[in-house]
Amino acid sequence: MKYFLCAFILIFLSCSTEKKSNEFVIFGKLINNSTDSLFLYSAGQKIDSTKIKNDSFIFKGILSEPMEVSIHTDGFSASNRNFFIDNSKIEVEILIESKKIKNYTLKWVEIKSVKGTETSIVENQYYEFRKNMNNFSYSNSKLFDELKKIIEKHSKHPISASLLHDISNDTILNKKQLVDLYNRIDLNFQNPINLQALNYNIFRKNENFKNQMFVDFTLSSLEGDLIETELFRKNNYVLFDFWATWCLPCIKEFPKIKKLEENYKSNDFKILGISLDNNNDRWREFIEKENILWENVIDTTGFNGNTATIYKIRAIPFNLLVDPEGKIIEIDLTITELTKKLDSIFISN
Repeated sequence: MKYFLCAFILIFLSCSTEKKSNEFVIFGKLINNSTDSLFLYSAGQKIDSTKIKNDSFIFKGILSEPMEVSIHTDGFSASNRNFFIDNSKIEVEILIESKKIKNYTLKWVEIKSVKGTETSIVENQYYEFRKNMNNFSYSNSKLFDELKKIIEKHSKHPISASLLHDISNDTILNKKQLVDLYNRIDLNFQNPINLQALNYNIFRKNENFKNQMFVDFTLSSLEGDLIETELFRKNNYVLFDFWATWCLPCIKEFPKIKKLEENYKSNDFKILGISLDNNNDRWREFIEKENILWENVIDTTGFNGNTATIYKIRAIPFNLLVDPEGKIIEIDLTITELTKKLDSIFISN
């Protein structure tokens, strides 16, 4: 779940009087020596890699604007949080450990602290609060008021859309409040992917595709064969499930999808997983290791590819349910909602 820092996040970002650096350098400290390599990702794309030496690591590069990133290790891994970087000297401390999510074991990269960026104090406060939020009780209006203060103060920084996107994934704030906060953001300074995902969460623009005909595409399967969706879905109800190996909420849904596939496989029902990974090997490794039995294909161009663009997909997991005639009958249902829908199709009829 996604949560929002409210009560004590009153520290505003200040402008540094020091000379700005023309590059970012991340000086990292690994608390436990449990891997040889680390990778820096942004929006699902790998932007740098590094080797561990004496429990330390360094990432470096040049940015034209602040960037939201995450750190991963080799194999199947996930991180507890993203963080923003800018052209400055940044200190990061991480812990890596094995973690079991449902039936899956992954390398869990926990960002313990970030120092040195324009937004690091606010972000550290935010994630510390999110971790301990069950110990607090805050009203809806308090959440809204505190977020409004931050957005008004930092409307020209991409952290505004990032935090609002974070909270929009939950039901804490209603649509009216979300729209109010959205209108306070300077859209010209926001990350396009965060902004598009935020647009989806607030306005659900891709709901317009419901009851329209499915637009077919062709992608490669695990075996390297081309899967044409027009042939794949013929005479069947098909669940098109969009996911990626770096998407932890997607992975958490897989045991439920497995059960869904088992319960309805004797009916005219099929599942096609569409991965938005940019790493073909990582995708193959995950499918084989976790014994995913339903058909899967991959679009390595991710959110920028034709597959995601057709349906304005800017956040995953995401799914479409298509009937045998090729009409989209449901969009982005939970597994519980899908089960009820499939029961109404196969059991009631």
